Amino acid sequence: MSRWPLKKAYFWETAPFFRLLLPLVLGIVSYDFQWLPFVSFPEACIGLIISFIVILILGYKREQSSVYRTGFSIALGIFFFLVGWSLYAANDSVRRSDYFGNRLDINAVNLARVVSAKKTRATNRYELELLATVSPQVTTISGKAFLYVFKHADTPGFDAGDTILIPSKWQAITNSGNPFAFSNVAFQRRNNIDFQQFVSPNQVFLAGKADVSKQSFIATIHNFCDSQLAHYVGNQSALGLLRAMLLGDEQGFD
Repeated sequence: MSRWPLKKAYFWETAPFFRLLLPLVLGIVSYDFQWLPFVSFPEACIGLIISFIVILILGYKREQSSVYRTGFSIALGIFFFLVGWSLYAANDSVRRSDYFGNRLDINAVNLARVVSAKKTRATNRYELELLATVSPQVTTISGKAFLYVFKHADTPGFDAGDTILIPSKWQAITNSGNPFAFSNVAFQRRNNIDFQQFVSPNQVFLAGKADVSKQSFIATIHNFCDSQLAHYVGNQSALGLLRAMLLGDEQGFD
């Protein structure tokens, strides 16, 4: 009895989601490494619209010939590539018109909200969300940065949610300079953090304490889980790793 000829199924046929995942990842990586510096965000959005229209047109006729099917696959790949690129670009704080790093003024005073705090041997490190600048007019700004407050006997401590007034003496984050070392600049860039500054305690002023009653439900759960980890895990290295893996708090790494 004759049998139907068997055809080998390739990987992308047995796992069709791979066809969509690969261009999406390539789009993210291409923006991260700036492989397409000549492409602007509006142009990427136009490309998204055009590729989506092509997908609709070819998707309706793709069973008629191999040309339509090939064109449909190419248009689908371009669409997901631009989706990955555009999502990364949309969340890149440098592209915002009110990003504080685009108009630094050393004579200004910044208002910032504390996102997280970490104590080190010599400093208290705070991840900040910039809110406004005063120089002398008050202007709304955006962006994230690190603030290092040197430890003294009278060094104040700030909690997540506190608003503080700080100088605007920002410096670009740099690497250690050791060959083949971990790139702190690239790591923080992916977290939208490009600047830092080191100040003494008398240069930071508390503008407002965090209102615990207005804390979101997600933040309440996050803080509870963090306190439970800190209570039961005594090793600081293990605690930092667990916080990063379970809670997404990466500031606990040594």
